[in-house]
Amino acid sequence: MIASMSDESLITAIRAIGLTDLEARVYLHLLSHGPETGYSIGKAIGKPNPNVYMAIESLHAKGVLEVAAGEPRLCRATPVDEVLAAARSRFDHALDAAARALAGSTAGGVDDGVYQLGSAAQVIQRARRLLADARSCAVVDALPAIADELAEDMAMAATRGVSVVALVYRPITIPGVETILHSMGELAQQLIEGEHILLSRDASEVVLGLLDPPSQPGAWSESGGVRQAIYTASTFLAWHLHDNFHHQLFTYAIAEGLAQDDPMRGKLMRIYESRLLGIAPLRSPGWRTMLERFGSEDAQRLTDEHIAKSDRARSERRTVDFDGSTHPHTDSGETD
Repeated sequence: MIASMSDESLITAIRAIGLTDLEARVYLHLLSHGPETGYSIGKAIGKPNPNVYMAIESLHAKGVLEVAAGEPRLCRATPVDEVLAAARSRFDHALDAAARALAGSTAGGVDDGVYQLGSAAQVIQRARRLLADARSCAVVDALPAIADELAEDMAMAATRGVSVVALVYRPITIPGVETILHSMGELAQQLIEGEHILLSRDASEVVLGLLDPPSQPGAWSESGGVRQAIYTASTFLAWHLHDNFHHQLFTYAIAEGLAQDDPMRGKLMRIYESRLLGIAPLRSPGWRTMLERFGSEDAQRLTDEHIAKSDRARSERRTVDFDGSTHPHTDSGETD
């Protein structure tokens, strides 16, 4: 027996291939118990026989079950792989027909709107489309589950000559893609609940989202599963986001490229602290609000600990600089 007939999730999954609720129950019963008559099926699943007989006729016409030629009129479930292959073929033909019907019907002109996306699967599909449409460049900032999901799409874009740069939060190798490791990748993954993505295509389109993690690799929710997600084809917004992202990636590339004991790290940190510390993202009111809405249970504590660590390191640097001695402290290259 493959499953109890009370397993509603299995019934729902089978209905997705084009069966009614009763047809799904009849088919699953036959898969579990082997060939039976319509009368036996109705009695087993607790449904009126006339309705069961109608469901059997429909299933037979759809090729989902087979009926014996002689008596008794036994019904047998068509093997699952055959049923799924036929459903996939029907779906592919339907998609092809829809594509032909919709060809050329897309509105032209400029669309500067900012739109909210409703499902995690939609965000992932939009990201795939942007990578497929990229002509010159694509930049991606993605936490591990999304980076893994889009790795092949990024590699395919790179094979077309697109310059693809990805900010990643753990080491990953993607053929043809320039990956830059976030200097606080481990901490970033602990601060926010969910999977983050920011993707810019040709500085022309952007998708930005925070998604619920998939139940299993690749199983992004088809309905919901979005904490926040937006898309825009506004060139004004997309170019400015791309420009800021470009500068952010430059700082991470520098941090990744300098050795831990390189004196340049200390010089860069002192420049940062003297000129940019007042606008540090992790010290901003907006970050506090972000943590209230999207942060992990320990996010505030981790943020406070990180800021305190940065303040102690800055104090040590100032003391040494005042003395005029060579500073022994090794800078991590991390900023707030």
